[in-house]
Amino acid sequence: EDTSVNLDAVFEGIRRLLRAQLMATESTINVDDAIPAVRGSYERVLRIFKNLVENSLIHSRTDGLVITVKLLSLAPGTVSVLFDDNGIGVSGETKDAIANALQLRDVSAGLLGLKICKELMNGIRGNIEVANETQSCGYKLTFQVAN
Repeated sequence: EDTSVNLDAVFEGIRRLLRAQLMATESTINVDDAIPAVRGSYERVLRIFKNLVENSLIHSRTDGLVITVKLLSLAPGTVSVLFDDNGIGVSGETKDAIANALQLRDVSAGLLGLKICKELMNGIRGNIEVANETQSCGYKLTFQVAN
């Protein structure tokens, strides 16, 4: 069911669920206060971002990871946010494979979680894509703004 979802509340939930992993790697999550509430289901939005955070923690291979969620753009009825981290980055080939997974084609087992994120975003009439403006493999997520 679509409701108003506050991303601060979502990330507080993620911090609780992933507390052990965040502490073990000395990683932090910073969320931009300027992001308005989005339309969707709390559970879906939590699953989407939890998957992205877990991917960052698994693939960064570094301690002291900083995950950032910031406002990219606000248009009438939609908001786009950037999910990024200061990890080691990915090759162009890997970025292409990730982009393919987010277009729901040619998905390898290692990218199944991203396919699920895409399907969850589709379920709340949102979108997720590779953010080209990042050195690492950041994601641009577009949501409907909650009323």
